[in-house]
Amino acid sequence: MSIPPDPIVTGALRWLELVPTAGVQRARALFSTSRDYADLTPTQYAESWQWVQQSGLLGSATTPDTPERLLEAIIVIGAPSWFPDADVLIQDSAEIPDDALSAAAALGVSPLDTLRCIRRAWGKVDTEIRREVGNRGEHEVLRHLVTRPQVTVDHVASWSDAHGYDIAVFDPALACHLEVKATTRQHRLTLYLSRNEFETMRTDASWQLAAVVLDARLQLSRIYSVARDWIVSCAPADIAHGARWESARFEVPPAACESGIRALAPFLQDPASPLLTGRA
Repeated sequence: MSIPPDPIVTGALRWLELVPTAGVQRARALFSTSRDYADLTPTQYAESWQWVQQSGLLGSATTPDTPERLLEAIIVIGAPSWFPDADVLIQDSAEIPDDALSAAAALGVSPLDTLRCIRRAWGKVDTEIRREVGNRGEHEVLRHLVTRPQVTVDHVASWSDAHGYDIAVFDPALACHLEVKATTRQHRLTLYLSRNEFETMRTDASWQLAAVVLDARLQLSRIYSVARDWIVSCAPADIAHGARWESARFEVPPAACESGIRALAPFLQDPASPLLTGRA
């Protein structure tokens, strides 16, 4: 699906407003007989009803009850090509894409409120995707992690999120604590680091940030070590008394990355995965 044309957007709003109280048959009769609804054709009403049914919005716990919420849902469901990078591409209302502006106008939503809808929609979807992709990234690292005898692998993130890292790999002499950040974007590496993860990095010499790139099937495509010095140099600073950052987003440049996870080398069983060793 994409953002639908204006008549479909207008018709969808009317179906969502009328059906919960009047029912489908009564709403259809009003659309075909009342002058108040004569600006759309029967075909457009039929197409908008089909869109409403396909969207799954009607009767759900999150049925939009305002034009702004419907616009937000339309953007999420339509998933236009600009949406994954909306946080970078759309910084103010002048940068809103035409398809979103057109849908907003059909709903009577102002450009400023449209910008807010886009930000809410992107934040919601990005959070859900990061959670899903992050979990898959950890399991992909574990799938490729074939270790020597006497090496223990503990997926600590599966039972606690307080450690400041996701996977512990250790033997009687050495340890490696991997914080795994995964993405499906092939040409943009954006990572979110919590304050706990950052402070763990500063005090734990075994801590290593692993940036995992997954392919379209959510399988491991590439993996990088991100330099600790670069993270420290780019992290926000607490400059006001009583204020403290708890999460930060990092746009990681290629210069801050090294292919593979060198810190895992002492633990791997030959022949080790070339993705983990950096030979891929």
